[in-house]
Amino acid sequence: RARSRGARAPRRVPLFVHLRAAPGGRSNEAPLGPSGARGAQIAPGGGFLVEFPFGNHLGIEIGGLYLVRKFVDSNITITSRVVEIPVMLRFWLGRCLSLGAGGYYTLALGSLATQEGGAEPVSDAYSNSDLRTFDFGAVAGFSLNLPIKSKAIFVEGRYALGLSNAGTVGTFKYNDVQILIGLRFGGSRK
Repeated sequence: RARSRGARAPRRVPLFVHLRAAPGGRSNEAPLGPSGARGAQIAPGGGFLVEFPFGNHLGIEIGGLYLVRKFVDSNITITSRVVEIPVMLRFWLGRCLSLGAGGYYTLALGSLATQEGGAEPVSDAYSNSDLRTFDFGAVAGFSLNLPIKSKAIFVEGRYALGLSNAGTVGTFKYNDVQILIGLRFGGSRK
């Protein structure tokens, strides 16, 4: 069956493994501990992204990402699991390079895990902590695509800047550095 001229299917559907979510919070006051120290930790994640093209060089990308945010405050390691929904405007510079910018909304799943020193992790409700269960902010990224027939392997670096106060006491905003590696179906732009 022939499609009408105005209808377009998404040309790229990247599936990826998220290698690093590194929240190093910016803080005026220390909502999690007396020192206010924020040490980002490498943590895994995954998800999907779908891009809807508008012309040859522009597209809107939306996704659903499962991320683990892990950081150290004083001697306590804090781990949270979140779902992030990024929406980005993507500009293609040829077939293999693209730039993206937009926003994100993040919602926490379950409870926090805290671990002091070498002790066993302890599960704690967000209501008992100084962190909110959501945040939102701006995101920007640079992607390199390596075309292989109708697919492409991609590597993307992203920076997510929290704009909302993620703390319930004082001010705490996330700064996430993300490295995405995955497979893009539909290849790169022609």
